[in-house]
Amino acid sequence: MFKYPEYQDVVGNYTPGQLPCYISINTIASTSELHHHDFAELSLVIEGTGTETINGIEHEMKTGTASFLLPHHIHEIHAAPKAGIRAYCCMFDMRLLMESSTHTELGTLLLRSGQSFPSHTQLTENTFNRLAAVFDEMIDELHQSRPCKQSMLSTKLIEALLIYIRAHQENRNPPSDNKSPEIANMLQYIHLNYGEALSLEHLSAKFHISIPHICRLFKKEVGISFLEYLHQLRIQSASHLLVTTNMPIGDVLIEAGFESYRSFVRLFKRFKGVIPSEYRSRSKKTPAKPSSFEK
Repeated sequence: MFKYPEYQDVVGNYTPGQLPCYISINTIASTSELHHHDFAELSLVIEGTGTETINGIEHEMKTGTASFLLPHHIHEIHAAPKAGIRAYCCMFDMRLLMESSTHTELGTLLLRSGQSFPSHTQLTENTFNRLAAVFDEMIDELHQSRPCKQSMLSTKLIEALLIYIRAHQENRNPPSDNKSPEIANMLQYIHLNYGEALSLEHLSAKFHISIPHICRLFKKEVGISFLEYLHQLRIQSASHLLVTTNMPIGDVLIEAGFESYRSFVRLFKRFKGVIPSEYRSRSKKTPAKPSSFEK
């Protein structure tokens, strides 16, 4: 039987006017099955020990470990025997960060999680207490009926994400992002929708920017063309699925946003040096290693 990552969506039924955000304290007694969902997730371990695997890369979990997953990132958690793990789990729609230019820098940095810096970090005691306090306030607010409830939840969510991203800066000093709002907004959109049919024409209509100007922005601020950037995202997604699941290659290419098997294999070999089946075969012999920025 093929092992597909389980799809989980706990905030998909929110009605208009409600903030697409949910937070709870979860207990994992043994194993959280391989899964993914359409929403971003920020978690914080309260107590217990174990390991978490995000897109094939494993890291230790203990009190103070904070993790951030982008939509469709695949992960699973294994609690240590007889220990279990209790953790805050905050899920939200990444589009919340795209609705205001105020949060452009934060959203762009978060979209680089797992690439420019790891998907997790270990908080100091002081930072752990600060983030836990924010989460406790969010849980309390979520279950109360107070004036401006949605505004308060939104404010606390942004505060929690800022605490997390600044903790990364303190620990690993990731580079700041100085891209223009135009390209930053487009990159956010592409990261959230790379599995769909995207084109320069689509971006032009969506952001009311001419195609030549979009091409110039990508060359100037990203260093590569729009199509090359999109291919990189899709191949990265496909490689994660090949390593962490047993999905048939035909399903992998569709999930990653490709329509043609021939184009998928050609691009995969160009970026990874081998065809998809060989890449999967090699991954089973060699465990996934952390990226070079993980020490």
